[in-house]
Amino acid sequence: MAYPLGHLLPLFSRKRLEKRVLLPAIFLCLWSDIDLLFGHTVHQGLTHSLIVTGFIGLIVSYFVRVPSGIVWFPCVAMSHPLIDSLFQDTTIPYGIRLFWPISQSRILLGWHFIPDFSWPTEILLEFCLFLSGFLWYNFSQHPSSE
Repeated sequence: MAYPLGHLLPLFSRKRLEKRVLLPAIFLCLWSDIDLLFGHTVHQGLTHSLIVTGFIGLIVSYFVRVPSGIVWFPCVAMSHPLIDSLFQDTTIPYGIRLFWPISQSRILLGWHFIPDFSWPTEILLEFCLFLSGFLWYNFSQHPSSE
């Protein structure tokens, strides 16, 4: 499972991140883990469904109107369960209900390119990925919006 820093990486997919978009986008990146407040038995259930997260992204795009927001916000929201499915799942029940309510089956993608590190190593890895994305986003040449 990814830590919050890793879930924020999709924010760098937008050329220009306006201030009014930043808080809703951070919310969408992290909201799926709200179910942790109710314990690990319900974690990675309906809040990790691509259908539910996509719908929440559409609702946010209705209130925060930006160009291509109707596509970008749902994609940012759906990135959370997809990122979680790439990591090793060490909590029972294993897997994520990616297609809830259509399917109750829990899915883990078979290609775990991110090894199961101890938590300090995983946080350091996510920090390095986040920092590299942040530096690229802020210091690379972006096409002017004129």
